[in-house]
Amino acid sequence: MVPKPGGVKKGWMRQFVVVCDFKLFLYDISQDRNALPSVCVSQVLDMRDPEFSVTSVKDSDVIHANKRDIPCIFRISTSQLEGGKRSHTLMLAESESEKTKWVVALSELHRILKRNNLPDKCVYSACVILDSTAAALVRNAQCACVLERGRVVLGGEAGLCLLDLDRAELTPRRQHAPVATIAYVPHEQLLVVIAGRGRHVRLVPIRALECAEVECIKLAESKGAISLAAGPLGHSAHGFAVLCKKQNAYVVNVYEITRTAARRVRVAELRACGAVLSLQLAGARLLLGYRGGIAAHCLPDPRRPHH
Repeated sequence: MVPKPGGVKKGWMRQFVVVCDFKLFLYDISQDRNALPSVCVSQVLDMRDPEFSVTSVKDSDVIHANKRDIPCIFRISTSQLEGGKRSHTLMLAESESEKTKWVVALSELHRILKRNNLPDKCVYSACVILDSTAAALVRNAQCACVLERGRVVLGGEAGLCLLDLDRAELTPRRQHAPVATIAYVPHEQLLVVIAGRGRHVRLVPIRALECAEVECIKLAESKGAISLAAGPLGHSAHGFAVLCKKQNAYVVNVYEITRTAARRVRVAELRACGAVLSLQLAGARLLLGYRGGIAAHCLPDPRRPHH
């Protein structure tokens, strides 16, 4: 059993524990003794955690526990993000001998894990970026994209916000608020966003996230943009497509990103045959998703001169 919400003084509740892949999976169980455990995991304790340990407890560790229960209680410790302190999970076994079995078994599993130096299969790691005072900057985030390892940009009611995971820093840029959609073109170090009350498309250089003096470009013709996509246009050219609704028709404009002052040139305009639900650039094709299927449209080569 584990403590009820509110701590040991509120009592204990039953949980079903599964040990698999050097992890403890905890499942809630109804108060009805004949009830089956929930299929949803309520907590996972990973033995690969550098702070993982399992020990018996002393009276001072569980001051609100019933004195008769203390010999049956053990504690699993893991690391937590904030404050550098450890997180402790208390468990109450049915008897002192049952508690000893759990402590010995989990400790031995942990020793096997460390002795065999098994590979770390974690695909992500968590880190603290902001505290509750700064949480309002990202609370209403609507979109995000990864710039590179360690840097993420968010968009929402407060505009753009650059998160630097390595430095644990957050840099807000409110001048484009609100931001509805973000696409990133790595080769051009450029963000393409739908922003502002008029939902215009704006081209935002990555440097503008760190330096407010860097200018961004607003596409006046894109007012009321519904969606956008960015990607390669073929032959080392990169661009983006913008979906708008004009006079009850769905229109897609495709632009090549250039190194000119305007930073783009329109290479195609297409009137869709119905309501477009999604769009994507794939090589020299524009893919449009409709309720009944997908249509692929060939795009002109932006590097080939027109006659």
